[in-house]
Amino acid sequence: MNLSINKALGGTLLLLRYEVIYTRDGDIESDDLGSRAQRANDERADLFVSIHCNSAEPVDANGVEVYHYPGSSEKYGNR
Repeated sequence: MNLSINKALGGTLLLLRYEVIYTRDGDIESDDLGSRAQRANDERADLFVSIHCNSAEPVDANGVEVYHYPGSSEKYGNR
């Protein structure tokens, strides 16, 4: 499911003329989140998005999680 969402979002961003760098492009096990964030830093990315579909107990848990680097508050507009 994550890979499908990833490809759909990446395709939309490409149509909007953003450069997209994927940490994986197939249904394979990937590095941990820290390694992926380090790759984004190494590539000097302006924005890093990591897509996850989590599950939790109790089953009525819902919502979204957003992580950001402390102090990263730059606003991004349309390119």
